[in-house]
Amino acid sequence: MSNNNDKRARTALTVTLMMGATVVSKLLGMLRSVFMADSYGTSTAANAFTAAYRIPNNFFDILFSAAIVGCFIPVYNSFSEEKSEERGDFARIFLNFILLLTGALSIVGVIFARPIISLAAPGLGPEAAELAALLLRVLFPSIIFIGAAYTLVGVMQSKGRYLLPAAISSVSNFCVILYFIFLNDRLGERGIIGLGVAYLAAWGAQFLTLAIPLAISGVKYRPVLDFKNAAFLRAFKMLPTIMAGSWLIPVSNLAATYFASFADGTGGAVSVFDYSWNIYIIIAGTLVYSVCQYLFPLLSRRSAEGDSGGFGASVSSGLLALMALTLPFISGALVLSREGVALMYLRGEFTPSDAENVALTLRMLLSAVPAFAVNELFSRVYYSRGETKLPMLAALVGITVNIACSAVTVRVFDMGLYAVALSNALGQYASAVILLICAARMRVGIFTRSFFSDLIKIVASGTVSSAAMAIIYVAFINRLPLSFAYEIGFAANLAVCAAVFIPAAAIYFIILRLSKFSLLQKSPTP
Repeated sequence: MSNNNDKRARTALTVTLMMGATVVSKLLGMLRSVFMADSYGTSTAANAFTAAYRIPNNFFDILFSAAIVGCFIPVYNSFSEEKSEERGDFARIFLNFILLLTGALSIVGVIFARPIISLAAPGLGPEAAELAALLLRVLFPSIIFIGAAYTLVGVMQSKGRYLLPAAISSVSNFCVILYFIFLNDRLGERGIIGLGVAYLAAWGAQFLTLAIPLAISGVKYRPVLDFKNAAFLRAFKMLPTIMAGSWLIPVSNLAATYFASFADGTGGAVSVFDYSWNIYIIIAGTLVYSVCQYLFPLLSRRSAEGDSGGFGASVSSGLLALMALTLPFISGALVLSREGVALMYLRGEFTPSDAENVALTLRMLLSAVPAFAVNELFSRVYYSRGETKLPMLAALVGITVNIACSAVTVRVFDMGLYAVALSNALGQYASAVILLICAARMRVGIFTRSFFSDLIKIVASGTVSSAAMAIIYVAFINRLPLSFAYEIGFAANLAVCAAVFIPAAAIYFIILRLSKFSLLQKSPTP
């Protein structure tokens, strides 16, 4: 019993440190967005950069991000310690394949940048479209660095080294922040082009942050390709379905860029959605990615070992931990959306009108955080079992729901940007429902009586906490206009956020504790 408690404590510490590293990364990402809003607001340059920046990122996510991790980690972890040399050979072959493929696609992206912009954001004006095409030529080669970094993340996480992979985004965000501080203003009108170069260099630094420590630890790179390697073939056969299964978020974002470019007739809604999405990912990503990234190698090993009981318990514990962590932050972000947006963005070229549009769009997106958590966790659950078709089906259904709702609400009824965000949330829920229904049919002990008992405790505690938060907030703004957040300044907004969120969060965790729910006890042990 003591040994299990020690393991749980180590697991909780590791996940907490990963979450801390993710928080730092997200805070730096927030600061990067603050500099962007301050320098460019929702101008033509901002819309052009957002359209160009999103394309290689979403393109990579569509083709590679989940596919790399989803294919690589289960196969890499299927090797026993006695076969470490074969495992290393597989990793080198896989990395070289990714480098070759991303390099070829980068060339295509650079050559056809203008037609790609026309397809991705047809509502942009001529000036913004030309600038976006130029920026896309600068940014597209970033997928080479990102692809290599994702592969090295899989190696490190499989070796039990979680903290450095969790911190690499901090490196790239810090590089971009340094650019804003020292170079952006000095370059004048060419600053937006320099920003593209800074992002490309930042992704290169991200890759080196992983490659150098691995090289120092004795991991050797060799330029080998063996498409007949049995492990590579096994991973490659999983690639198409895992690739399609990863499409929900990136395709939904591309759809949002497309429909947002029509939402206000100027293209300004493209950058408004991007600012909203940045906050959404800071909240959802910080809470969800750390738990899921820790669980994936563990689930892959337990699946390879045939440990169905441990597998099911780990999934159940992971899902409960995600729900317990996300509920108070969702409530806080919904209640304090105006204050949060004002804290982050309201300065320089970013106006109160921009802030209100971002806050309202953000509220629509925040409703999808539970679905986001389910999709991220259960896609890894299925991949760790070698079941790749169901996440693909769920993602395709979610994308269809999103695009259909956006087409009807934006293009037919002209309901604007908020409809784009709501459609995005509905698509995420459609995918999550499919994954949950099918997971309930697994005979591995995920949805037990104990699970539902704990889930009720979490929801009840969250409901009481949300009510407390709303009451405290109303007490603050009594007889004040809703727009007061845009008038009271940074320090006052920060004080309101702290005064509303901290007491309500304390109530939430006290009620959980009194109900005998412990996050530590729900931590999956290795």
